[in-house]
Amino acid sequence: GVTTVVDYIANPATSFRPVSAGNTGALLYANPSPPPDGAQSLEGAEVEAKLISKIVPHSTVRTQSQAMKASLDFDLHELRPDVLVISAHAVAQSLSGPSYASWDQPTYPMEGDRRRFFLSHSGIFLAPDFDHGDSYGVLTLEEILDMKPEAPPSLVVLSACQTALGELNSGDEVI
Repeated sequence: GVTTVVDYIANPATSFRPVSAGNTGALLYANPSPPPDGAQSLEGAEVEAKLISKIVPHSTVRTQSQAMKASLDFDLHELRPDVLVISAHAVAQSLSGPSYASWDQPTYPMEGDRRRFFLSHSGIFLAPDFDHGDSYGVLTLEEILDMKPEAPPSLVVLSACQTALGELNSGDEVI
């Protein structure tokens, strides 16, 4: 049977072609550590990222403590990857109520604050940067929407729990 995502690609070494002008390779953030309380290490994601980096030219892999929230924006600017892959734990809050225990255990807000709550309490667990006061490493949806890389990747892949939980409404994106 198929054991990794790489098995799904017929011949990635010859079929991978950058799409964005000036962007090359892949930036892969996998198995950030330490994982959130109670979560297991994502060792399979780390193995997968290393396999992908062997077949996609000009790839950079950040794993465990190197997969820091603080370094993602820098890496996007400096490396200008055509593909960004993040394999990590995540948390999502729905607009109708919490769906998963949040990292800071907030009190659920009143009606007018629900969208802001959703954006600021849904996110991806990357490695914290303890040296600069970041004890959680959570890249929130609000922060993601505020990112403006000069040369954004043409493909972003998120592999995490709590994904694809959004509701599809006319004119809205699914988050």
